[in-house]
Amino acid sequence: MDSSSTLVSKALPRVLSEPTPRKHLHLQFEKSFPFANINYSAAGQKPAARSGASLNTLLYALSLSERGRRYVEGVMPLCGPPLRPELRLSRIWLEGPSTRRYLPAGAADLRSWDQLPRYINDRSDSEINLWLAAVLSSSRHEPELRVLGHRLNEVSTGSEVSLLSLNVWGLPELLGDRRREERREARLCRELRALGADIVCLQEAWGDTRRRVLEQGGYRYQASPENGHGVINSSGLLTLSNYPIEASHFAPFTCRPGFERLARKGVLFTKVRLPCGRRLEVFNVHLCSEPERLQRLLVSRAQAIQVRDSQLDEVAALIPKLSTHSGIRVVLGDFNIAESQPQYLKLQRLFGTDIYRRRMGESPLHDLCDARAEEERTGYTFDPLRNVFAARHHHARERLDYAWIETKAPAGFGFRADRLWVDDPISDHFGVLSSINILAAGTHYE
Repeated sequence: MDSSSTLVSKALPRVLSEPTPRKHLHLQFEKSFPFANINYSAAGQKPAARSGASLNTLLYALSLSERGRRYVEGVMPLCGPPLRPELRLSRIWLEGPSTRRYLPAGAADLRSWDQLPRYINDRSDSEINLWLAAVLSSSRHEPELRVLGHRLNEVSTGSEVSLLSLNVWGLPELLGDRRREERREARLCRELRALGADIVCLQEAWGDTRRRVLEQGGYRYQASPENGHGVINSSGLLTLSNYPIEASHFAPFTCRPGFERLARKGVLFTKVRLPCGRRLEVFNVHLCSEPERLQRLLVSRAQAIQVRDSQLDEVAALIPKLSTHSGIRVVLGDFNIAESQPQYLKLQRLFGTDIYRRRMGESPLHDLCDARAEEERTGYTFDPLRNVFAARHHHARERLDYAWIETKAPAGFGFRADRLWVDDPISDHFGVLSSINILAAGTHYE
C-alpha cells in the first residue's frame, strides 16, 4: 500500500467508525430525512469491529451539519432506486490513492467522525460527489455500490440525457377499435419501458392511451395539461420524466381549424431538474395536421399551412415567457411540417438546431450507394412504405417529427438523434430519440 493509501485508510475509517456522539442527533436525523431512497434506521450506530464504516454511517456523519444535511437531502434522492438493507450496512472500503485526491482538506487530522461536517462546509456538492464517488467506485465493493458511485460521478461531471418524441396515434374512443387499441397500448408501454429514455414527449395520447401509459409506462414524474380538455379529449400531450419536474404549463393554440377544435392542440412546457444540477426546459408541441377525410370539407391544405404558421408564432412567443437563461431549451414534437417545405426554414430560425439533421448532414438529398445509409439520412418519421399504419394515409414519405435545441447552447455541448423505428410499428409515426450531453451546473465549458 502506498503512502496515499495509508493516509486515507488511517484517517477516514477512524473518523467514520466512532460511535454516535449524541443520541438526540440520531433521532433528529431519522426525522429530518423521511424519503425512501436511503434507509437510515441503522445510521450512527457503531459498526462491528471487522465491518468498518457503512454507507448509513457515512451519510449520518455528513448530516451533522446544515451543509451536509442539504447535500444528503438534495443530492442523494437523485441517485437511483433504494439500496438493499445489507448493502447500506456493508463495509465501505476507503483504501486507494484515488480517494486522496478528493479528501476534504484537513480530514487526516480529524480525531472523531462528528468533526467531519466542519470540513465540508466550504465544499460544493460536486466536490463532495467526486470524493464519495471515488470511495464507492472501488472494485472491492458490491456492484450496486459501484453503480451508486458512478451515479454520483454523473451528478458531479454532468449527464447524458435521452429524450424521445413520439406521436402515439392514440385514436379517440369514438373512432378506434377498442380491442385493437388496447393491444397496441400494451405494446407501447412495453416499448417505453424497454427503451428507458429519460424524458418522453408524447403526442395524441388521448383518454385510455394516456391512462395506460401513466399506469404502466414506468415513469415517476409526469406532466399533462390540467386545462387541456376539449369536448371529446384533452390536448393529447403528455410528458414523462425519470427526473423531477419542477414546473409545467400548457398553452392551447388560439387557432384550431375544423375538428381540431375538439382536441385543443397546443404546447406543453416542463422544467426538469437533472442530476447534474442543471435545468432542461422541454417544449412538447403538436401542430395542425394535414386535412384528410371529413376535415378536407372544412379546411383546405393552404389554410392548414397558414394555421401552422400562426401556431409556430404562438410557440415562439411563449418561449421567452417561460424559459430562463440558466436552463437548456429543447423543442420537440410532431410539427406536421416536411423538411422540403418552406416552413422548415422558419423552424430553424425560431428554434435553433435540428438535432437529427445536424448529426446526419445538412442535406438529406445526397445520392448514396448504400440504401440503408440513405434511409437513415432522410430519417422519415411518417413513412407509408415501411409503416403499415401510415400506409392508410395518402401522403408521401416525410420527416414531420423533430427535436430542436437552442443554437446558443455553450460550446462543447454534445448532442445526437436517431430515428426510432421497429419492424412492427406501434404508431403511424416513427419517433425521434435524442441524447444531449450536459455538463454539471457551475462547470465551465471549454
